[in-house]
Amino acid sequence: MKRNSITAILFATYIFLSAFGVSAQTDQGRISGQVTDQTGAIVPGATVVVTNNGTKQSRTVTASDEGQYVVTPLRAAVYTIVVNAPTFAAKTITDVE
Repeated sequence: MKRNSITAILFATYIFLSAFGVSAQTDQGRISGQVTDQTGAIVPGATVVVTNNGTKQSRTVTASDEGQYVVTPLRAAVYTIVVNAPTFAAKTITDVE
């Protein structure tokens, strides 16, 4: 019985925090995507570097086995994304907002 009440309390706390998070506003976001080659084939393990153009601060992540990447949290700003992978030329995407 004690275990059930703890679970119920944790669930209620989760619901409360979730509701609170929905109503809050933030100046942070994320950049996400999938790394593919020119033919559309997935490129797993690619290195993705996201740089804030104003502050020059960078975040580096590695794409998953499905080529997916997520960089978070990021402040609202203009960014440059550079993607590198073995046997591929680096790809730069500028002025990402």
